[in-house]
Amino acid sequence: MNKKPYALQLAAKQRIRREYGGISEHVLRRIHDASAASRKQTISDMIASLESRLETAVFRLNFAPSVKSARQLITHRKIKVNGKITTAPSYKLKIGDEIEIQDKMADILQPQLEQAQKHDVPSYFEVIKPERKGKFINMPNIEDIPYSANVEPNLVIEFYAR
Repeated sequence: MNKKPYALQLAAKQRIRREYGGISEHVLRRIHDASAASRKQTISDMIASLESRLETAVFRLNFAPSVKSARQLITHRKIKVNGKITTAPSYKLKIGDEIEIQDKMADILQPQLEQAQKHDVPSYFEVIKPERKGKFINMPNIEDIPYSANVEPNLVIEFYAR
């Protein structure tokens, strides 16, 4: 039995939401609308917006085992961006931003950090291990993103284009 296009698009949207830690429908819609309005390539712009969120960066840098736990670290004031504590998980990183774990938390989180080393750090991040820092060095391409599931951003774009 073939799935209808709507069912495929809805499933793709739900996979994207799960991939980014259960991001809300409202936030995903807002990111899509901003990407569509930018008149660039909507798919790559939307994915770049999702990947440049602080919560995603903390997870991709292996500072947290999941996006949800990265979100918790950020809201509990344990993450700094460019030397300043940032409490907004949705903070949009700019190229060259440095992300670090607060010194007092780095020792406490050390066992978790070693356990979280399950995935490779994407090429658009640079890790400075002894200092427990990471740097956002460029905007990601879709091919560079290490998704855990079969994510199809083009179906998400089609879903919101209805």
